[in-house]
Amino acid sequence: MMTKKYIMEIRGAAGGDEAALFAGDLFNMYQKYAEAQGWKAEVLEANVTGIGGYKKLS
Repeated sequence: MMTKKYIMEIRGAAGGDEAALFAGDLFNMYQKYAEAQGWKAEVLEANVTGIGGYKKLS
């Protein structure tokens, strides 16, 4: 069986704190989906904001 690897990048973009929080929610959603499918997910790089969101995540 061939293993496929993907890199996904999520950015808070324009919108300030609210966009960073949404990026965090989006990451959590994808991470839980990957776990439910039995896939391995790892964070390569993360720029965390002071309120718990992400400016950039890959």
